[in-house]
Amino acid sequence: MKKLIYLFSTLSMMILLTVQLNAQDLSFSPPEGGYGGQRFTIPANVTQDNVQNFKKITRISIKHGKYIEQIRVTWLTYGGYRSGGAGGEVYGNWSHIDLQDGEYITRVSGTSGRFINSLAFHTNKRRIIGSFGQRDGKSFMIHVPSGQQVIGFHGRSGQLIDQFGLAYKTIRRAGEMTARVPWRANEWVQLQSKVNRLNLDVQWGSDKANAPIWMYTPNGSTAQEWMFVSAGNGYYLIKSRRSGLYLNVKMESRKSGAFIWQRPKTNAAAQLWKPIDAGNGYFYLQSKLSGLYLDVRGAGMNPQTEVWQHPLNRTDAQKWRMTRNISTSRPPAPTAGRDKVIDHRKSDREKELEWYRENGLDPQKGGG
Repeated sequence: MKKLIYLFSTLSMMILLTVQLNAQDLSFSPPEGGYGGQRFTIPANVTQDNVQNFKKITRISIKHGKYIEQIRVTWLTYGGYRSGGAGGEVYGNWSHIDLQDGEYITRVSGTSGRFINSLAFHTNKRRIIGSFGQRDGKSFMIHVPSGQQVIGFHGRSGQLIDQFGLAYKTIRRAGEMTARVPWRANEWVQLQSKVNRLNLDVQWGSDKANAPIWMYTPNGSTAQEWMFVSAGNGYYLIKSRRSGLYLNVKMESRKSGAFIWQRPKTNAAAQLWKPIDAGNGYFYLQSKLSGLYLDVRGAGMNPQTEVWQHPLNRTDAQKWRMTRNISTSRPPAPTAGRDKVIDHRKSDREKELEWYRENGLDPQKGGG
């Protein structure tokens, strides 16, 4: 019984910095057609982690004769335009589908046997584009589920397209992805940037209102320690341990390039931040006031680089992760028989050995 109570109390201390948890950002329709050829996915490198980088399909190219021979797709991504495809090179003709702004695929119809014989694309603009190929064989219709967007195709191919299905991504508001970032309540953490491995820091360790926020070399100081305080609806106040003040968009600006400073608690939108999953343990921090993202200015690599808000670009300068400063949970403890202490902030073995040597101790004997 005591173990159950302990487990419950431990779990109840966990906070969930979350937008929502969704099982899949990438999914696939059941395929139509035969079983020859090799498996393909368009885009070839799409995963759960990167599917949201593909903003929309701008062009679909179909090479066709008696059968569908090849499919190519062009996407608009956050890094520009990309293209990819699958299928063979026979003797067909190319047809191109250019999707207009705000136009997207709602369903795909076609016919199949051993191969995909024909395809037609239906859009929300009430356009039916095709049919391409010859309408022999079994008819099929693939409907796009509600809340999903066609981002590519999958199936099997050799010299022809043997099998065909749709690849979907979950539709989200601009910049939003699923996020589940757990951490213990009332625990101070450090916020480390992926671009430079520096920590978010109050400039010169100031405890004054309006002090700027910058990046600095990890040093274990309270100026680099932060606490997430829930404000509801997926937003959080981010509190400095050094000053007791909160991350705030400077002058309550909604403009890109506005810097970040610390201010007394107001619960205003300029102090509210939403964590959004960026994959691999990192997350973005979106301002409720502006919809922009906490960003290392110019992707700077040096200490004392300021932080500002910037439109989402998914670069490492916008990716953050939480790390625990060991000194906040366990203070330095005296060693036996010596007027020295072990600095527990030196968490890895190399730094620990370095500390012993600096303090005239034998690393093999420890602090005793």
